[in-house]
Amino acid sequence: MTATAIPAAHASTNTESGGSSSGRLYCGLDFGTSSARLALVDDDGRLVRSHARGYDAPDTKTGMTKPWLRAMWELLEALDASERERLDAVAVDGTSGTVVIVDEENGEALCAPYMYNDTFPDESARVRGMRNGPGKDSTESASS
Repeated sequence: MTATAIPAAHASTNTESGGSSSGRLYCGLDFGTSSARLALVDDDGRLVRSHARGYDAPDTKTGMTKPWLRAMWELLEALDASERERLDAVAVDGTSGTVVIVDEENGEALCAPYMYNDTFPDESARVRGMRNGPGKDSTESASS
């Protein structure tokens, strides 16, 4: 996957004006196909800050895992100290069903993630043989 709709060097930030909230803040992180985005809202649901960052090129061994981590840390570092201190919760959202196989000891990615749009046509026959019952079902899709 090579996705760089918002190049890393061209990240964007938006800080909403119109009164700054002094209460708790909540952060949403969205990891899309071409970029990662952060939205920071206050107790009233008002947008305090938004920021977007494109991904770096995938790593040869671990694919997008390092670019995703780098984007996440850069987005969180875009928050000022006051915002970080008041951060009460973080929610993370990602593109479809992506699987990252990690080392159980340290959480490091062992290989490139299996992306939502990856296909494994050679595995279709094996999966078909494991399913219960006759007829077609979703397990016969090369991307299932």
